[in-house]
Amino acid sequence: MQRSIPSIRFILGLVAICAAIFQLSGCSKTDKLDQVRDVADKWSDGDLTGALTDVEGVLKASPDNEYAWTLLGHVRSAMDQDSLAMEAYSKALAINDSVEEAITGQGVIYRRWGRIDEAAERYMKAIRINPEYAQAHSSLMVIELIRGEYNEAVRAGKRAYDLDSTDPAIAANLSLACYYAGDSANREYYFDRAAELGYTSLDNLRAIFSGSVKLFDTADVSREENSGNSGAEVVALSDSNDQ
Repeated sequence: MQRSIPSIRFILGLVAICAAIFQLSGCSKTDKLDQVRDVADKWSDGDLTGALTDVEGVLKASPDNEYAWTLLGHVRSAMDQDSLAMEAYSKALAINDSVEEAITGQGVIYRRWGRIDEAAERYMKAIRINPEYAQAHSSLMVIELIRGEYNEAVRAGKRAYDLDSTDPAIAANLSLACYYAGDSANREYYFDRAAELGYTSLDNLRAIFSGSVKLFDTADVSREENSGNSGAEVVALSDSNDQ
């Protein structure tokens, strides 16, 4: 299954964080930001090979750039190289243990490995660092769906949606959570929102709602990027139009 590619919104947010860090530290801000932008261009275009080459170049010049290590983790994750992705995230966090994108990246890997409690801990840590990080709340919603804690999934999902109402994966997951929590009105509302936002796996949702399949009969939980989603995990029944 093709892994997810975070949207340009994620990268631009990363660039803004880098700018603040470089300004405070006195590092060569312009050169490093230009290098990150080069990676972002190829990343947003889905050119994983080019992004990998570029980010490795950044790290060769600036091995203490935790945001480049985080990007490397995302590239490796998208290439199904989970162990290498975890290694990159760990290097990012060894430099700066408050990079929430690296923390949630680890959560995704733990979830793929079936280590659900460790995944949840990663997402909750990211939320403690940045309570307004919508993707961490969305990823926690996925964990609660896996656990069968549907009311908790709705709670996490509504918080994610409040923070980012333009992400189709958040709306789709929240529709699922509402369905399993027995809230048919909100199930329909968030389903319609996912459709409006360009979510591409609506048939998977319909199949669950019709009772023809159960959530994890053939499911793979993956991060999906529909119409500019910035990295939320989504429950998908089959290979989808990945982020």
